[in-house]
Formats: sequence, C-alpha cells, structure tokens
Amino acid sequence: MIFTQPLNINKHILPYIYVLLFFKQIEQICSMAKKATNTVDAEIIIKLGRRIKYLRTKMNMTQMDVAAIVNIDPSAVRRYEKGRVEMGFTTLMKFAEAFEVTVNDLLYPEEIK
Repeated sequence: MIFTQPLNINKHILPYIYVLLFFKQIEQICSMAKKATNTVDAEIIIKLGRRIKYLRTKMNMTQMDVAAIVNIDPSAVRRYEKGRVEMGFTTLMKFAEAFEVTVNDLLYPEEIK
C-alpha cells in the first residue's frame, strides 16, 4: 500500500516513538560491542590455554600432575588448555604457582624466560 498523504500521528505520541527508536539503536550498539568483546575474550582464553600447555610440557608435567598441584579435575586442565572455558583469578594464580611463574608471565608469554 502506498500512502499519498502524510500519516496522521498524534503529536503527544511522537516523543515516545523517538525514545523507542533511540533505545533500539542503543541496544544494537551494545549488541555489537558485546560480540566484539566476546571475540577478544575468546582469543585471550585460547592464548592462555596454549601458554599453560607450553609451560606444562616444558616442565615435563602431565595434565594429571598439574591437576593435583592446582587441585582441580584433570579434565578441567584439558579444557583450560584447549581454551574451552575461562578460569577465575584464583585458578590463574594456582597455575602460576604450579609453573613457578608470575600471573604476568602467564598473561604475557613474550616475557617468559
């Protein structure tokens, strides 16, 4: 249907329409930002997992050895190394202690000696 005349919109409703459109735009922007953040978070989690595996193999430790030291299930070590789950700060600190490095060394591998 093609309108040949302007729509007759109540002038009292028009500000509400503008507010709804504004919030819809904000929602879209937040959604885009969340997708970008999730991508960055996923990359960090994967890189951290690779660092953990690198340090574990460098120290000739098995996943079972690390799990015992960190006090977690061996399957959790596997998931961390694969970058499938993110870990809390306490677990990150336990991994750092297990590998005798700082948390900074885990997060920034170029500084690992």
